[in-house]
Amino acid sequence: MTTTNVTLTKDWTKIVNDGDQFFFTIPYQARGRLVEIATSDGEPTVVGHRLIGNLREGMSRTLLGPGDVYARATAEDTLAVVTIWSL
Repeated sequence: MTTTNVTLTKDWTKIVNDGDQFFFTIPYQARGRLVEIATSDGEPTVVGHRLIGNLREGMSRTLLGPGDVYARATAEDTLAVVTIWSL
């Protein structure tokens, strides 16, 4: 299991490979910042599921479903935390 910090920009960034389990959060220091997260076979063309910093929200494979996982910030660069593991 590996936990990493990821800096998200306005561009979609692949953060988890299809098949890997994950837990994704936005730390308290990023309060009020909005990020989107989505699954796709390539760079997403949708508005992703939205998470707001400091609201204690998180996203996991169980909630999001199969596929490569992408995330992006909607405004300014935002720090996110992702833990990834394989079953």
